[in-house]
Amino acid sequence: MPDSGAVATLRLSNATAAPLFIWLEPWVDELWLPPRSELVLHTVRRGAQEWPELEANENDGLTIWGAGGSTLRVEIDGVLQDTFSARLAAPDFPEMSPRKFVGAVFGAFPQARPGGKPWQPVRKRGWLSRLLGR
Repeated sequence: MPDSGAVATLRLSNATAAPLFIWLEPWVDELWLPPRSELVLHTVRRGAQEWPELEANENDGLTIWGAGGSTLRVEIDGVLQDTFSARLAAPDFPEMSPRKFVGAVFGAFPQARPGGKPWQPVRKRGWLSRLLGR
């Protein structure tokens, strides 16, 4: 394992014809990886914590869970993305990973979008649109 403060790089390619939704937790950063594009993830560790976890989601998405005390810099096709994950270190919870913390705190609230699941608000229809079937 590299020393504390080391930089690790992970490269991912979207080899599909559809954009890939990327969710960075616990920073709540949302990115789209276009088709045939490359994402480069630079991890800076600020402690002896584990490396980020990757989780494939239903609906063609990917959640990247940062480790406690680390930052993540993301480039898409060589362009550095403006994210909170590059500026703020993930909180360091001594007894649980950021992934477990977010699940415990926000798991019962779909509007918080834990795990990168997009939340679609329910649009209320008025009586006229219901009457006309729109």
